Amino acid sequence: MRLTENKLLCGALVFLAALGVYANSVRGTFHWEDEYIVRDNVHIRTLRNIPAFFRPGYINVYESGQGQRYRPLRTVTLALDYAVWKDDARGYHLTNVLLHGAASVAGWGLCLAVSGNPGISLAAGLLFAVHPAHAESVAWVKNRSDILCSVFYLLSGLLFALFLKNRRRALLALSVLALAPAFLAKEMAVTAPIAFTLLLLWENLSNGRRPEEGWYWLLPHYALLSLYLIFRQGVMSGESLFPGGIWSHLIFVAGTAGEYIRLLLWPVKLSIERAVPAGPMLGLDVSLALLAAAALVFFSFRRRKGALWLSLFLLLLLPVLNISYITGRPFAEQRVYLPSLAFMMFAAWAAAGSLGRLGGGRRWAAGLLAVLVLAAGGRPLARNSDW
Repeated sequence: MRLTENKLLCGALVFLAALGVYANSVRGTFHWEDEYIVRDNVHIRTLRNIPAFFRPGYINVYESGQGQRYRPLRTVTLALDYAVWKDDARGYHLTNVLLHGAASVAGWGLCLAVSGNPGISLAAGLLFAVHPAHAESVAWVKNRSDILCSVFYLLSGLLFALFLKNRRRALLALSVLALAPAFLAKEMAVTAPIAFTLLLLWENLSNGRRPEEGWYWLLPHYALLSLYLIFRQGVMSGESLFPGGIWSHLIFVAGTAGEYIRLLLWPVKLSIERAVPAGPMLGLDVSLALLAAAALVFFSFRRRKGALWLSLFLLLLLPVLNISYITGRPFAEQRVYLPSLAFMMFAAWAAAGSLGRLGGGRRWAAGLLAVLVLAAGGRPLARNSDW
């Protein structure tokens, strides 16, 4: 039996890879917003306050939600951390690392359930687990919201993908239940029902079924989305406007997409104060975005599996592309956390296809994966020390 055929071993390998490269972040302290969200937050010091964390007023006043962010699940986990670790920052960082391991395993499982290719899925899971761009999400306690949302988002997607394979209603129900906490963790969850629609569409087309077959299975997921949007419309504030004209806004959105693609391909010069695309780099970033769009059209017409992963990547990026302008930090490395899984799967699929044309493709693929994981894994170790 090859390693990739042993699911338990593959899952453990992905989990341990995530823990291994981010383990030294546990030595970190509380940074910036951590000081008032965690260290000086008297409200998390008793579990009796947990119901209050779900009130939008609490988020706006004590966590600088500014009427646009609603992430009570993060605060609940911080209260649970305080019950165990009190003021010891190492415990909070340990929780982030363990959650990252869980997200990595859920992501690997989702890739495997959808693709049915254990080798490509393992490659995607390992690259997601060790990618240096995730340091901002893992090593910064307050960015736990990225990881929490991803854990439940990917778990819900995994359960839905398994449901599509064997049609067990319990899996569908569990998928809906798993998605609910994702909405309470971060706004990125709004793309989930659409992402699952793409999974359903691909499953139908791959098996010669009508594209719309089984659409009603997603009604509970869309009902959750509707409730969330109604809630936001009713009690949260409006969105920020881009400080420029329509054309400059479109260029900025495309540049943001290209910058995230470049970050995933070449994760160097990582910084919490990463500059927004400008000058010659803006041209490069826009070109990368257009290239990704062209690749999506090309693979879609040819019905290649790469089209699924590339479309999922671009869909997951939508909330962070400044279509609705993000004030403060329009571009941040933490925001590519969830979308990066689909990108890693697309990259693994493309690399496997290219290497498959060579003699000894499996050996080439295994060697390339080992080099990439080791090279990428060394960068977070250094980045964690920065934090």
